[in-house]
Amino acid sequence: MAEPILLRNLAWATTTAVEVLLLGLIVRRKMYRSHPLFSIYVFCTIAQSVLAVGVYRQWGFFSATAWRWIWASQGTVVLFRAMAVWETTRRLLSVYTGVWALASKLLLAVGIAICTACVLFSHRSFYEGVMDADRGVELSISAVIVSVFLFLKYYGLAAKPPDRQLALGFCLYSSFFVINFSLFERFIQTYVNFWNFLDILAFLATLFIWTKTARSYSIAFEAQPVVTAGELTKDAYNSASPQLNRRLTALNERLNRLSGLRGRRH
Repeated sequence: MAEPILLRNLAWATTTAVEVLLLGLIVRRKMYRSHPLFSIYVFCTIAQSVLAVGVYRQWGFFSATAWRWIWASQGTVVLFRAMAVWETTRRLLSVYTGVWALASKLLLAVGIAICTACVLFSHRSFYEGVMDADRGVELSISAVIVSVFLFLKYYGLAAKPPDRQLALGFCLYSSFFVINFSLFERFIQTYVNFWNFLDILAFLATLFIWTKTARSYSIAFEAQPVVTAGELTKDAYNSASPQLNRRLTALNERLNRLSGLRGRRH
């Protein structure tokens, strides 16, 4: 048992160090200006690591009090991760105002439906129910990001590299979490240290992707004005967005008109 715990603690310390490095790059590159929710999420992961050290040192790893503190902090981290994912998907699609207005509702509905299903069909203890809820959130994140990527691919749209890499990192960790938990849920108590070790390794891989993204980030690129369909004529919009597909142009304009009609009805 000592070796898995040692590996877990080593991986945990490495992950925290990379989190601090990532936050430092975010501040240095001024990435927090364009990705405030993602920046807050990274800060929350560091705060959770600091809290966990104090909690486990005070009450021990298997203490019920420690469990309550850790899961309370985990709820906060998951909340901000979901908000950061929302921010990333919005940046990927919001240039097409009509499309984002529809996509945001559909993505929110998908996320809520998956989380609700995971909780309703749990029928287990409170501890396992919390784990199922966490799995539901991670599964929702994976589903939302994959849906956005499929949409971009279908219309042949080029996403900005930082947002694409952030979304890829979120999808990587969430997908691995769901697979990892699904494989070990029956043996979670027996192999909890090994399960935690694999989970930390997956998150560490995600952090490396984000760190590389932050290192190459340029605020000058973000400073370029974002043009929306509602601000331009059709010809000007096409020339300003070379990657835009004609079908998407028509869809975006149609959705903008529908949105305008709904606004006037109220």
